[in-house]
Amino acid sequence: MPSGHATLAFAAASSFSRELQASHPHAAHVVTPLLYSAAALVGPTRLYNNKHWASDVAVGAAIGTVVGMRVVRREDKRVRRQTGQKTRRREDEKTR
Repeated sequence: MPSGHATLAFAAASSFSRELQASHPHAAHVVTPLLYSAAALVGPTRLYNNKHWASDVAVGAAIGTVVGMRVVRREDKRVRRQTGQKTRRREDEKTR
C-alpha cells in the first residue's frame, strides 16, 4: 500500500511549486528544490520507522506528484473560466 505521508508531502510540494511557477517564476527556482527536498525527507523516516517499504514510498511520491499537478491544473482551468483570463501570471511578469 502506498505511503500516505509521502503522497501528501509530494502533493503539497508539487502544487506549491506549480503555483509559484505561475505567480513568482524567479522565486520558484529557489523554493521548488527546497519543497521537493522537504518532501523527500518523509520517505527515509517512513523506512527508518519500519512503516513502509521503499516501493511504497516511491509509489506514494509518484501519486502525490501527479495529484498535486492535476489539482493545480484543474483549479487554473476553473479560475480562467470564471474570470475570462488566459493566464494567471501577475501583470508585471507579463511585461518583462
